[in-house]
Amino acid sequence: MAVAERDVLSRYLSQVTLTDAHDARVLATLNMQPFTSRGAYHLLHDSLVPSDVVRIWSTHLPAKVKFFAWLLYHGRLNTRAHLFHRNIKTHDESKCEYCADTLETDVHIFCECPRAQAVWTRLRFMVHESTLRRPWDATLPYSLPSAVKVDIMILILWHIWKARNAKIFDHRDSSPAEVLRHIAADIDD
Repeated sequence: MAVAERDVLSRYLSQVTLTDAHDARVLATLNMQPFTSRGAYHLLHDSLVPSDVVRIWSTHLPAKVKFFAWLLYHGRLNTRAHLFHRNIKTHDESKCEYCADTLETDVHIFCECPRAQAVWTRLRFMVHESTLRRPWDATLPYSLPSAVKVDIMILILWHIWKARNAKIFDHRDSSPAEVLRHIAADIDD
């Protein structure tokens, strides 16, 4: 296997020509302009279809909520299942706080757990695994201005996450109504 990997690497490296010139960083654009942070910013913001990076980081939410959304998007939230897969928790310690026989994945926390489903039911909406990491793709049963749709979807996910953390770390149950009150309070701020 190592020989096969070396052969692949050798094929790729055979196409590279090294020179004595200094390395140059360029933006991956048609005209291969030199890299600048300004150019990268314009490349991200001027595209016709916003990248996922822009959709998350251009929300009007606090930085900690944006960071949460970024981790969720990449499937890197410190769920019990994630900690189990990183050998930090045992399998027995990796179950949902409410669903004793279910591994606590992000899909379970936000889509499958009865606690989250109760919040979504009150909102007359269900989030699915396909839109969990891409809240901008969710089709809501009610019309929201596009400028706030992503913010509100991320805010709902954030408060479900916070309610989960309150149960685990503070042993405090949050009712669906309480979660919705926290969401409404954050929207008003």
